[in-house]
Amino acid sequence: MKKLKIFPKTFLYTLSLMLIIALLSHTLIYFLMPWAYNYSKNS
Repeated sequence: MKKLKIFPKTFLYTLSLMLIIALLSHTLIYFLMPWAYNYSKNS
């Protein structure tokens, strides 16, 4: 693998970090929304 310059390296790190954050937040919303809906429906 050839050495990357500073811009592609920064771009790849930023892109991967944003993808991980987006995936994590979507998974949390997917699993927590039914719990919150049931909680508010029962109250």
